[in-house]
Formats: sequence, C-alpha cells, structure tokens
Amino acid sequence: MALSMPATGQRARSRLMRGLIQEFNVYRWAGRMLIDAAGMRRRGRLLDRAASPERLSRRAAVREPSPAK
Repeated sequence: MALSMPATGQRARSRLMRGLIQEFNVYRWAGRMLIDAAGMRRRGRLLDRAASPERLSRRAAVREPSPAK
C-alpha cells in the first residue's frame, strides 16, 4: 500500500509516524513501567499494613467489650 501511494502521502505518513515514535519512545515506556511498579509496591504495603495481625487484634479489641470481673 505505502509503495503505491503518491510521494506526498508517503511523506505525510512518514512525518506522522516519526512524531508518534518521538512521543512514545522507550524512555516514556520505561518511565511508565517504573511509575506503575511504584504504585503496585505502595498498594502492597498498604494492604500488608491493613492486614497485619497487630492491627486486626486492635480492631477486635475495640469491637468486643471487656469481660466483666
């Protein structure tokens, strides 16, 4: 298809492709990967903290009344 296109069409497509490659390059991809990994790490820490036995036992202590003596 591209070989049978007029030269002006080929140039326009080539310019568009170069612009996309310049914008969506490997540095942008790597940056997104690092940002996503940091977000996953943060979420994991929050989930670990929320599910820790110490935290769960404190919740139970707050909900359950103390036995009367």
